[in-house]
This record gives sequence, structure tokens and C-alpha cells, in this order.
Amino acid sequence: MWIVYFVSQAQSNGFTLEEAGSFVTIAGIANLFGTISQGLITDRGVMSSWTLVAVCLVMSSVSYLASSLLTSYWAMMTSAVLILFIEGVLSCQTDVLVKQVLGVELLAGAFGWIGLKVTLLLVALGFLPGLVYDLTGSYTAAFLLIGSVQAVPLVPLLMLRYSQR
Repeated sequence: MWIVYFVSQAQSNGFTLEEAGSFVTIAGIANLFGTISQGLITDRGVMSSWTLVAVCLVMSSVSYLASSLLTSYWAMMTSAVLILFIEGVLSCQTDVLVKQVLGVELLAGAFGWIGLKVTLLLVALGFLPGLVYDLTGSYTAAFLLIGSVQAVPLVPLLMLRYSQR
């Protein structure tokens, strides 16, 4: 959802179309590095999957919340890179956590239901940041909404983590 609104949001913060495009391009490369590095982080025991996901959710939420206020090129670039790097980490680590919680036997059904729910939520709510922009005339409120929504999974993640102890 981020990439759909990011270029327009960057332009509304005073960046040119070329600068906004460079943010997205370099952040896309960071997404690839996030996808690759998450395996090294968890496989080498640097951080557990639970901890990595929790840290990434907090960092991603803060980056979304801050990105609507950034007007410096390098601050915006850092925010974009951080957001998509973390998206790469979370896209893989979510699958790891599902396997850890449900076990191998239930993976096929779990991934089917997760895919269905994610698709329905994207179709139903994917337009919401655009609607917020249309109503307020600013991407600040839209990115505050995205940042807040990004933090919501922390609650069930922490509940699940502490209920398994």
C-alpha cells in the first residue's frame, strides 16, 4: 500500500518527481536486502523471529509516522529505505512465525486463509489513505493512519508470545 501513495506524498512534501522516483527505486533495492538479510539474522541466532518482527513493526510504524513530516532529501530517503527494508523482513518472518505457531501440518490451510484475508483487507481498505487525502488535502493524516495500522499487529504478537510462555 505504501508505494502507491509514497511518490505523491513525497511530491506534496516538496520533492520533485525524479527525487520521489529515486526514493522508491533505492527503497525497492533495500527491500531485496531485507528479504535476504532476515534469514541471516535469525539463522545465526542474532535475534529470534519474535523479536525481529516486533522490532521491525515498531521501526516501520515510526518510519511511516515520520515520513509525512520529512522535507530533507536524506531523511526521506532513509525513511523510504527503512520502510521497504522492513517490509522485506516482515514478508518472510511472518511465514516463519506462522510455522512456529501452527506447526507444519496446518501451514497449507493457514497460508490459504491468510492470503484470502489479506486480499480482502487490501481490496476493502486499500483506498483508505487516498480517501483521507481527498478529505483532508494532505498526506500527513494518511501516513499517520498507515503508521498506526502498522503498529496494530504488535498487540496480538505480544499476546501470543507471552501466552506461549
